[in-house]
Amino acid sequence: MTNKQLRRKIEETLAGLVVVRTVDGLKVRRKRGPKREQVLNAPEFEGSRGSLGDFVAASRSAKLLRNSLRESLLKVDDRGMYNRLTSTVCKVLKADLRHAAGSRRISDGEPGLLKQFEFNAKSALGTTLLAPHRTTINKLTGEVVVDVASFNASKLVYAAPGATHFILHASASTVDFDNMRYHNAYQESALIPVDAMTTGNIQFNMQLPAGSSLPTFVAFGIYFVQQMHGVTYPLMNNSYNALLLTAVDNEKVVKDAPATEIKEVALQPPTKPGLKTFLGPVNRLAGRMISRRDRTGDG
Repeated sequence: MTNKQLRRKIEETLAGLVVVRTVDGLKVRRKRGPKREQVLNAPEFEGSRGSLGDFVAASRSAKLLRNSLRESLLKVDDRGMYNRLTSTVCKVLKADLRHAAGSRRISDGEPGLLKQFEFNAKSALGTTLLAPHRTTINKLTGEVVVDVASFNASKLVYAAPGATHFILHASASTVDFDNMRYHNAYQESALIPVDAMTTGNIQFNMQLPAGSSLPTFVAFGIYFVQQMHGVTYPLMNNSYNALLLTAVDNEKVVKDAPATEIKEVALQPPTKPGLKTFLGPVNRLAGRMISRRDRTGDG
């Protein structure tokens, strides 16, 4: 039985209802919306076809970016990351004001919107690793450097349960979204105990093609392992590992411009909202209740 026959059988069996596969499992909903032939050919759906073209381009571009950072992405586990990344890439495409819908390009959009993208929404880098780091991108020479100053791991690392050590890692890539190609580099640190009082300075040196005007992306993250009797084992759960897109450089290479651009990122623990944050909505609600009472004349 073909997929088309199976789909028709399901629709007939469920009286117009269709089964949709989602992240949370199978769901049943009413069949709705125009037919495929209408969307592809009818003139009233010309705008929809443009939006569909942008979505397809965003999906392909998001997949290409994921592939360029694959070594680092293998360390994290977030099934919702694919949809979140594609949604952000759609915003990058919409920033292209030079082309019409359906013909927009990432290179003419705003790739900088991808900066600070968390690849694991369950474990943000800013709440897992509180040590500051600095990223230096030299597009003239193609050199990308990530510096991490020495820090106290026992105080600045929120370790996963069961972890005895952690590893810092960085990925860098230049991505040609028009021709669907990329160049990438990956490095990681040695094993660091989660209770280490001092880690020493850590530096990642990655080499990309020199003189490239393509967008450059740098991801930095941390993943946890367990060491027993001198043997290192990966944790069964990668949901505690964190990975952040720390730097995006879309500047064109200009020979007379400064050779090095330094971007600093100091990760800080999240601050708790103050009393004003909680009292603000309460005061507004009280004001509306008093105003309503005055209009109705209640005593």
